[in-house]
Amino acid sequence: MTVAGHSAVDDLIVVLGPSVAGAEALPALISSLPPELAAPTIIALPLDLARLANLATVLSRYTPMMVQALTGVANLTAGTIFIVPAHRQVTLADGQISVADGRDHAVDAPVATFLAAAARVYGERLIVVLLSGIGTDGIVGAVEAKNAGGTIVAQSQASPRYPAVLHTIPPLLIDSQAEIDKIGPLLHDLVGDAKVLPVASDTADVLQTIVEMVRRHASIDFGLYKTSTIIRRIGRRMAVTHCETMQSYGQYLRVHPREVGELVNSFLINVTQFFRDPEAFALLREVVLPPLIEAARQQDHVLRLWSAGCATGEEPYSLAMVLSDMLAAELPEWTIKIFATDVDEAAISFSRHGLYAAPLLRGVSNAYRERFFEQVEDGYRVTKALRQMVIFGQQDLSQSAPFPRIDLVLCRNVLIYFTAELQDYVLRQFAFS
Repeated sequence: MTVAGHSAVDDLIVVLGPSVAGAEALPALISSLPPELAAPTIIALPLDLARLANLATVLSRYTPMMVQALTGVANLTAGTIFIVPAHRQVTLADGQISVADGRDHAVDAPVATFLAAAARVYGERLIVVLLSGIGTDGIVGAVEAKNAGGTIVAQSQASPRYPAVLHTIPPLLIDSQAEIDKIGPLLHDLVGDAKVLPVASDTADVLQTIVEMVRRHASIDFGLYKTSTIIRRIGRRMAVTHCETMQSYGQYLRVHPREVGELVNSFLINVTQFFRDPEAFALLREVVLPPLIEAARQQDHVLRLWSAGCATGEEPYSLAMVLSDMLAAELPEWTIKIFATDVDEAAISFSRHGLYAAPLLRGVSNAYRERFFEQVEDGYRVTKALRQMVIFGQQDLSQSAPFPRIDLVLCRNVLIYFTAELQDYVLRQFAFS
């Protein structure tokens, strides 16, 4: 499956991406969807068209909504469930979805391919639901959606009939959890609040109060983050907590202090990928790192690098792999320190363990996987030697002091969430380093 089309889309879409085994949970979810859901729902399954037609017939018994197995072009209309076939060219553009004739054998991960393309078109207006039996490509696709600002809803562990998926994916990937029969109402609230966020005359004052509350409880200052981003993320939490106005959500925060942590997580996009943007790592290896290594080789064989906004640790570990490979037999003679920081304490804790589910190593070559990872029961763990090169720590770029004597700073996909004032401040801190 390949997806083309990058036009701006005003409406939201909901995408369900379980594996074939996870299709067992679909009837329970479909029956929970309110017919008035103000967004189209797309089911992406690794099934061929003939089997999808039968699935559409089965699912139609559980909902008054129209269920359609796509064979051509269709308008993405609210209140309709579309099922897309695997290994076909699928195009999302201008509020339409189309499926080309003929099987495309080049696509080996149809769910991930579809979710990645939907993320490029819809960004923050994409809602992904992870059901039981989520497949390898479904996890990878969910990471792509999260990186684009999409919302990730997961089936809760409290659903005893259907096995949960949470143990196979990074916990920071998930925005909301719900039992299978509660996902439909949650989607209704998420879609409704995303379309029309209640705004009152004193919204600015309430927003400032909420930001100050977060600063006191979590020691993170979001005051200089872009207001539009903060308001959208508050809207998501309002839907989950059933608060109709920002004022009532502010009161909810006072009564439920644990919600502050959930709000902080919604502000942050704390997932990434190993060797994300391969061209960037090729540039590091071929252009940026060689002169740094040569300069250090002539002095003290010490390199100090800083990965700012490291999320769940894939970036600094990727950098450590590249350096280890470049230095090869010289490595024992060197002192490599990679400072990896993020504002989210949970992300840092996850990173320190260096344990990743197999699907999340998709960007790692087989040679690197064999050299730098140890296979364990729950996935793959970064080798001890590599972990010792990386020093993780919690840091708020808007407040903390910079590291001194740094040879290279990596800061990607962080500054876009800051105001121009905070961007200037952080860049000056990097220049000092």
